Amino acid sequence: MYIRLLFFLGLFGAAVPSLAFAGTVSSVDNFTITVYYTAGDSTAPTVSTLSPTDNATAVATSSNLVITFDEAVDVETGNITIKKTSDDSTVEAIDVTGGLVTGTGTDTITVNPTADLDEETEYYVLIDATAFDDTSSNSYAGISSTTAWSFTTADETAPTITNVSSDKANSSYTTGEVIDIDVTFSEAVTSTGNVTVTLETGDTDRTCTFTVSSSTTGTCNYTVEAGDTTSDLTVSTISGTIDDASSNAMSNFVPTTNLAANKALVIDTTAPDAPTATPTGATFTSTQSVTLTSSGNTIYYTIDGTTPTTGSTTYSAAITVAATTTIKAIAVDTVGNESSVMSESYVISIASTSSSSSSSSGSSSGTTATQSSISLDQATINKKTKKSEISTRTNSVFKFSSKIPDADQVKVVTLKIFGKTYKVALKQDGTFTLPLMTIATPGKYTYKLNADYGSFNLNSTGTIIVEKPKPARTLTPSINHLFRLANDRNPSFSEWLYWATRILKGDKKTLPELFGAMQWQAAQR
Repeated sequence: MYIRLLFFLGLFGAAVPSLAFAGTVSSVDNFTITVYYTAGDSTAPTVSTLSPTDNATAVATSSNLVITFDEAVDVETGNITIKKTSDDSTVEAIDVTGGLVTGTGTDTITVNPTADLDEETEYYVLIDATAFDDTSSNSYAGISSTTAWSFTTADETAPTITNVSSDKANSSYTTGEVIDIDVTFSEAVTSTGNVTVTLETGDTDRTCTFTVSSSTTGTCNYTVEAGDTTSDLTVSTISGTIDDASSNAMSNFVPTTNLAANKALVIDTTAPDAPTATPTGATFTSTQSVTLTSSGNTIYYTIDGTTPTTGSTTYSAAITVAATTTIKAIAVDTVGNESSVMSESYVISIASTSSSSSSSSGSSSGTTATQSSISLDQATINKKTKKSEISTRTNSVFKFSSKIPDADQVKVVTLKIFGKTYKVALKQDGTFTLPLMTIATPGKYTYKLNADYGSFNLNSTGTIIVEKPKPARTLTPSINHLFRLANDRNPSFSEWLYWATRILKGDKKTLPELFGAMQWQAAQR
């Protein structure tokens, strides 16, 4: 019976256990033997899930590495190695037997790296094949591929403002000037609504705003207003809602480098004081030399009563006032701020001079000049045109009392006379010659003369009387005179009447022929 049971079990390939019976079997009709058999575990453990998952992005830099197996495993020997994908450099090799690896005897192994990982960096993980076994000593195969378990860490740093500058040149600026304010961020950012930049501009701080979308820079324009003042323009605050692409919100709005450190922008909107004149306006009996003063500023002035502008004459030397004049002046600082208008009136009581044919008066500044006159030759008849003419030769010269110091300052002299306007060039010696002028009708005429060069101005008026020329006398010999010349006596009445009749009838004899005829007539008597 015992032999038959072993044979039966052997037919099915089962291991035959050793059976021992105590005592003696005398008789067995039927019996049943139940045998329980447990096979050995030969399957290696496998990974169910990884955290972070393979190819995950925006992984927190402080994350642990978690491996979940399909069965419980025990820590054995070997390393779990973290490497950078960019250069295959080893970040950390973690011994599985150390304290950084936990979970032995369970299906979940947790790896806690010594330090947080870098932001925005791709990593991969390698696991030695000897690191983990199941309870049957079957070893986990491990990870040896660079692509089996990789992930990329997140951007966890909030953006900041690294720089504030401007494209405007280092200089001083006044009302109306537009200054760009350029803000640079540490990374591309997007604003929700406006970003407000507040500038230190004196009693009232000015602001400008901009929006930014996926950019590292933002710009707004500040327009200088009246009352703004600062020796070095800078930003006091920047505010707004600003996030980077990873939704990290900006919390620090203090620029690393502010505007004042990059630029030297002076804001000056304060007008200078009006210039002062020495002497001040009054009545004088002699020519005055007037000095204008405004420290550090440019002075512009007029002497014709008009309001000065930056296009008026620039003051550079004392103004000589020889006739009644009102000097008006403004001061302009280096930024362009203009003062109020200074106005001083000077009355000069100086006896004027005049010529026999005209009179003139004038006022001057900058160049010494005396009263001026113009003389014209007496009108004569032009036999061809039958018109009275005013010849302008040596007596028709207009002179200043001094020569012009700089030929480049010479301008045109304008003369209005007889309904026409003439322009003649002023010579280097301070003279000009009037043109030949013709007038058909004698009478009284007024001329106006204007001469400008440099800061000198002269306006002269006068009157010219043109008389009708006396007709030329024609010598007509009398009959008595001719007869006496021909015959040495006066003609009788009949002789005179004869020749008078002949001449009236158009006798065209020449004078010798006439003499001969008269002698022949007298001889016939």
